[in-house]
Amino acid sequence: MGTIFLKNICLTFGDHMLFDNLSERIEDGETYVLLGYSGSGKSTLLKTISGLLFPNKGEVIIGGKNIFSYTKSEMLNLHKHSGFVFQNAALISNLSIFENLALFYQYHYGWKDDAVMERIQPHLDSVGWDDDLSLRPGTLSTGERILVSIIRAISHDPEFVFWDEPSANLDNLTMKKANEIFLKLKKQGKTMILVTNDIRFGLPLADKIGILHQGKIIESGRPADLKKSDNEVTRSLLS
Repeated sequence: MGTIFLKNICLTFGDHMLFDNLSERIEDGETYVLLGYSGSGKSTLLKTISGLLFPNKGEVIIGGKNIFSYTKSEMLNLHKHSGFVFQNAALISNLSIFENLALFYQYHYGWKDDAVMERIQPHLDSVGWDDDLSLRPGTLSTGERILVSIIRAISHDPEFVFWDEPSANLDNLTMKKANEIFLKLKKQGKTMILVTNDIRFGLPLADKIGILHQGKIIESGRPADLKKSDNEVTRSLLS
């Protein structure tokens, strides 16, 4: 679906201006890492780019068209080509692990359980999953829930993958598995946008880093270039 253009995004919450004419460009197949201090709006911007949240003003252009003027079917198509890994996994608590993983396929394609299992099994195998899929998310560890969330986001082979601080509170083994998946997706040429402040996850694989501060992307560019920046905020976030 091509390059993502952010043009003059404005978003307010009450009297607070979170984004103030924010603009950025994310190339097709690029791994883009968004950095910013806590409360700067990183997760909110990620949801805006993915079409989960509408701003007060501005455009996110994907495929040559502003997604906020998409028809219902066009927005549905965008979501079919996207995967979103939420910070807290965002699994549905009253559904089993399998039902959480199957929901996308049942909603969009009406697949039966056998077809879903055939699709997700290679991904389960890749992380060494051996737990009962009939269990509820509440029985899993934080790391296990994140792995399920990652599999849910990527098993349908999306073009865009949005990562919202997935490495928070992960143990080293789960971090290793998540990094392996991230690297594999990068090699496949997925367009990925990662929100993180954890230098162990994703950041070493960034093609481009954006610095979100006081409602704007104050700097963006190749990691090697930003490490030479004179901007105090940029230097602080990359240190």
